[in-house]
This record gives sequence, C-alpha cells and structure tokens, in this order.
Amino acid sequence: MAPRKIPYSLDTGLVVKKSSLPCLFLLGAALTATAQTPVSVAPLSELAVYPDRFAPATVISLNEPLISAQITAQIDLVPVRVGDMVEAGDTLVELDCTEYELGRESAQARLESAEAQYEQAKNNLERAQSLVSNQLISVENLESSQTSLDTLSASARAARASLELNRLYESRCDIKAPFDALVLDRMASVGQLATPGTPIASILDLSSLEISAQIFSGDADQFNQGLELYFESNGNHYPVEINKLVEALNSTTRNREARLNFVNESALPGSSGKIYWSDPRPHLPPDYAVERDGNLGFFVAEGQRARFQILQGAQQGRSNPVYLPLSTQVIVEGYAGLSDGDIVSVSN
Repeated sequence: MAPRKIPYSLDTGLVVKKSSLPCLFLLGAALTATAQTPVSVAPLSELAVYPDRFAPATVISLNEPLISAQITAQIDLVPVRVGDMVEAGDTLVELDCTEYELGRESAQARLESAEAQYEQAKNNLERAQSLVSNQLISVENLESSQTSLDTLSASARAARASLELNRLYESRCDIKAPFDALVLDRMASVGQLATPGTPIASILDLSSLEISAQIFSGDADQFNQGLELYFESNGNHYPVEINKLVEALNSTTRNREARLNFVNESALPGSSGKIYWSDPRPHLPPDYAVERDGNLGFFVAEGQRARFQILQGAQQGRSNPVYLPLSTQVIVEGYAGLSDGDIVSVSN
C-alpha cells in the first residue's frame, strides 16, 4: 500500500491543509494582539513629590566685638551690667582722665605760645620787606626774617597736632558703645588699671543678624534665590531668604556655608536649628521603581511601547529625582513584568 501524501507541513510540526493557511494567519494576528500588556499611566506632574530638605543652622551677629581700652588709666566707673541694652554712644566704662586733661591744657598753652611767636615773626617779616624796599636793611636780613617765620609756622602746626592728639586721648577716657547693643559680658572692675588692649566688655549687635547654614554638597545646586525657606528653632518658624552661598567647601565636613537673612521677625542670636525648603526637583515615589539588569528605574509609555528609564544614583525605597518633562506618561499599573520595548495597551 502506497504511503499517504501529507498535504502541508509547518516547521512547528503541525500538519495542516493548504486550505487552512488563511485561518492560521488570522490566528497569528490574534496571538500578536493578545501579546500586548495592558498598563495604566499617569503624567509625572500628578505623581511627583517634592520632599523637604534641611540643613543645620545657627543665628549669628555680624558685630560681636570685645571692647578694649585704648589708653592707660585707672577705671573709675563701670555703669553697665550683663544683659543691659545700650544705645550707640552710651558709656560702658569711665577712666580717670586727670592726666589727659592736664596734657590737653599743656598742649593748648604750647599752641598759643607758638601762634603768638608766629604772629610776631609775621609782623617782623612785613617790616623787613618794607625796609628792604627802602634799602634800609640788607636782603640777608629779609631772608632771615622769612626763615624765622617758616620755622615758627612749623612749630605752630606741630603744637596744633599735639593738642589734637591730647584731645583724642582725653576722649578715650570714656569708653562708649559703637552701636545699639546687648552687653554680653562685663570684664572691668572699678580701681583696675586699664592699659591699651585690656578687655572691658563684650557686646552684641542685635540689628545685624544672619543665619549660617551648612548645606550638604549634594543640595548646593538647588539652593538658589527661588527657594521658599524658613528657619526652625525650638518649635518656632521664621521665614528667611538666601543672602549668598559661599564658593568654598568646608575642609572637614565638605559642606558649603550659606548665609541667610530673616524676612520679618528674627530668632535670638545664638539660636540653633535647621533651614528647611522643598526640593524643587520632581521626585518619583518609590512605589513605581523596579530593577532591571542591575539598574533601578521606572517605565514610561512612548506610544505603544514601554521604555525603561534609569534613575541615576537612585536609592531603593526612597523618592528619587526625575529629570524628564512633567508631561511624561509614567506606567503606574502593569509594569511588574515589563521589559524595555514591550508592546503595551495603554489606559489612563
């Protein structure tokens, strides 16, 4: 008996008749359609979060000088106490000024004597000029009168400078506050001999306050004038604005210092706390992050294709910054088994 002729054979081992081929192609198309993975998407703008960032900070005063004596004298009076508020020009310490008062009087007398001698020499020169014109004295006598006048003029200027110097010394007998300030420390006692450089008092300027914040180097790029910032200390919140970001790294912490100003009310100098702001970069919540080929990322829909977007420097379980347009369609359902380039059926 002759073997039966097989009408048609596929590589798959399936035997079909030629008349069945159209049905086979329809079946293949149907299988392709069912290979599409149904997914749901949402724009990044709806998913993005902007996590709070912070940096340790301290309130400082731009002026916190240690006031010292500038002359040698005994202390007669210290009218201020720690915690006192003083105004610019208020006396912090009074020194015994007897010696400097006498010095000023002596300098005044020397000046008056020098000015009198100058006036006499000036009159002598005028007479000598008249006599020379009438040929009653020699030119040498006229020149001598001119030299005498010049010498006495210099002496008068020196006496005047000496008087001004003595007046300056006398003015330093009362040590005054250079600005409105809070007295932090009193270091002088009545009867003590003050010498130049002797600490008298420590004061602090309450009107020139700034905040010094240590910004982590990774946050420096986003720390700019457009941020809404506030300083938190002891449960209180103070709106602040950035003054400048120092163009240098701390050699120990590798942080950068930022200086900020209070917008309205200010905290007390010396207050410590934190500067808070919202990260301006959109962050993708960790729920949508998956790992593919050792990289952490997420899927987006581009037409009918799923595309894997790597999150550079991402950390598992944390929100990570995304550098894509906010209109990007992020796959939020059905991404678990996806691979890059898979065909998807998108629904919102």
